[in-house]
Amino acid sequence: MPGIAGLVRSVEGRHRHGAPPGYYVHEVGGASMGCSPQESLLDPWNRHWHCPNLLVTDGACWVSSGWQSPTLTAMALTRRACQAAAQRSNR
Repeated sequence: MPGIAGLVRSVEGRHRHGAPPGYYVHEVGGASMGCSPQESLLDPWNRHWHCPNLLVTDGACWVSSGWQSPTLTAMALTRRACQAAAQRSNR
């Protein structure tokens, strides 16, 4: 983005320790994935540990992201979680 590179650098410089909530359109975090209910809200397949029929596939399951559009990542996580759920229900 050579046309706006200077503007982006100046904005990033003002927020060296992270932007305030709401600064970016795509907020993430809050429902982390992990290997046990003691350390996370979701299992590695995006299922809620205590409510396994609840899949969380939006940005809440991410620990961080860039400022770019995360649409394809969300779509890929959703597809993966749904495929795993379908395989479990076919057993």
